[in-house]
Amino acid sequence: MFRGKFIQGLKSAYNAGTLVVNADMADAASFECWVDRLVSRNWVVYSKPPFGGPDEVVRYIGRYSHRVAISNYRLVSIRNGQVCFNYKDNREKDKTRRWKQMTLPADQFISRFLWHVLPSGYHRIRHFGFLNNGQKHANLARIRAELDSVSDSTQFATDEPSAMVCPECQSGRMRALLITDRDGQIVSCDISVLPAPPYNDSS
Repeated sequence: MFRGKFIQGLKSAYNAGTLVVNADMADAASFECWVDRLVSRNWVVYSKPPFGGPDEVVRYIGRYSHRVAISNYRLVSIRNGQVCFNYKDNREKDKTRRWKQMTLPADQFISRFLWHVLPSGYHRIRHFGFLNNGQKHANLARIRAELDSVSDSTQFATDEPSAMVCPECQSGRMRALLITDRDGQIVSCDISVLPAPPYNDSS
């Protein structure tokens, strides 16, 4: 079903002219041959229900970004070159029996543990937006330069009807001053209504 819906979406986008394809698939016959090759292959689809809100997403990511592969309390025993530990079997339908024990040779246990160690040069946590690692210094320099060019007499609020109501005082109106895309590139920077605050290199 997923394959059928996906192929249908591809064809609709191609017919509407919104699908970007290589030059060798510019004609409809070549595109259909390419689609036939996609359909002939077995698709392995991993699909599950979405997370239960932003809190669940944070907890899920936190388990990977701020914890080790296995906690000490899950280690049961280490003797005679064998490591016994507790693990959770999510395929077990009975929730009361999901936690089980496994014993592995020490070298195999260490090998599995090292699967969770990032290779050299990889980062576990990356910053996005204007603080992303690749453009952080350039973005901050541009923001500070814009702040320096604004006079202290300007006001924070604006009376524009389209501006957002201040969540604190519920009376003043605010508007976006800095907009970035998902890659951290500054799309627009309108700080004409923002006074230059005092800041230092650590801010």
